[in-house]
Amino acid sequence: MQPGRWRYLIFATLAIVALLLASCVPTVGESGLIEAPKVGALAPDFALERADGKLVRLSDFRGRKPVFLNFWATWCAPCQIEMPHMQKAWDAAGGRDKLEVLAVDLGESADRASDFLTRRGLTFTLLLDRDRSVALERYNILGLPTSFLIDRQGVIRYMKVGPFVSEEGVAEQIRAIINS
Repeated sequence: MQPGRWRYLIFATLAIVALLLASCVPTVGESGLIEAPKVGALAPDFALERADGKLVRLSDFRGRKPVFLNFWATWCAPCQIEMPHMQKAWDAAGGRDKLEVLAVDLGESADRASDFLTRRGLTFTLLLDRDRSVALERYNILGLPTSFLIDRQGVIRYMKVGPFVSEEGVAEQIRAIINS
């Protein structure tokens, strides 16, 4: 066979394989993929374990107090930068009496995540999304950290992908959600 013919055959074979693979990919409507929750929508409920094994539901706080929901991981450098700012702003705003901070760790052990928070003096409620199902299937988290501020009625009022880089940036959002 001539060299040009081999190239044509390889190209044609690859094109056919690519078309077959593309036909197997579901469209967005068929996939059941969840769209990221939007500001103004009710926050998707979930139940996750704390490090001590106690189950916590997001809806436990509905009607009681607002929630700062933060998806993070110990290996995430931007998360490490953000968390001390979150702690200081939360403390200054009145702490747990005024706002619940749920720090949802993705895919790590309770010991690893708990040690991370303890070593840094962070007192948030640690929740473990061991299989990442809440992050991926309920909230469509595409990057860390991702934060949602949820009002007393369970409605998302603010969403941020990426870190809060200053205490004031986080404090402004915390004040807004507490006063909503």
